[in-house]
Amino acid sequence: MRLPTLTLLAAIASAGSLRAEMIVDQEYTDKPNKAYNQNNPIFHPFGQSFTPGLAAVDFVQVRLSEFVPEGGLGGTFQVRIREGGAATGAILGTSAALTLPAFFGSFADDFGYGFPFGGSLAQFDFATPVALTPGTPYSIELVELTGDSFEMYGTDPGGYPGGTAITGLPLSTVDFFFREGIQDVPEPGTFGLSVFGAFVLGLGVILRRRERTRFSAPIA
Repeated sequence: MRLPTLTLLAAIASAGSLRAEMIVDQEYTDKPNKAYNQNNPIFHPFGQSFTPGLAAVDFVQVRLSEFVPEGGLGGTFQVRIREGGAATGAILGTSAALTLPAFFGSFADDFGYGFPFGGSLAQFDFATPVALTPGTPYSIELVELTGDSFEMYGTDPGGYPGGTAITGLPLSTVDFFFREGIQDVPEPGTFGLSVFGAFVLGLGVILRRRERTRFSAPIA
């Protein structure tokens, strides 16, 4: 295969490798030193309040682990975005259900603490972005659909200025580990133009190479 053809294919492949960029709006990611069992009814409603800077979100990340030694069943969860900072306001959006396997987060610990503090990252995606008003408080509510007891990890004292953990108890000093934001996916039209532009660029390389070859050929 000639070099110009390789150049064309590489350009098209480069355009085709566009991926969604995760834009983090709000987060609190300090190393956890507290864990709360979301399956315990005294901790309901259960989640984290936040104050967005963006006008929409379409993903939420939290840190969870199945409670040991009772673990072994796994669990299926959703996240709701609610109006207000108490996880009792109107539901603005509900994520797709996420099924976590048995013993999820019970042995993996990204923070170096070892069980029981750490857990694993769980990402909840929304089919369509949830519209928000920047500067207004909202709540992330974790909802168990099926499964065993899971724990959510946070820090006491927390350091997130735009909200606090929500556990059904007055725990205003606690913040749960969380991220929320939006995944910036290239628009189909933009993606198509990128591929077309790469094709034209590669084709131009081939044609220029052929022109130089034709005019530099020796005259018989």
